[in-house]
Amino acid sequence: MANHRGGSGNFAEDRERASEAGKKGGKSSHGKSDN
Repeated sequence: MANHRGGSGNFAEDRERASEAGKKGGKSSHGKSDN
């Protein structure tokens, strides 16, 4: 999870948003999502 903080600190706090973003295309930003 620390890797996510590398680029978007918001994702670290808003796990729910990170989940939705990962499904919509957030993977592009992180490269690999938890969900």
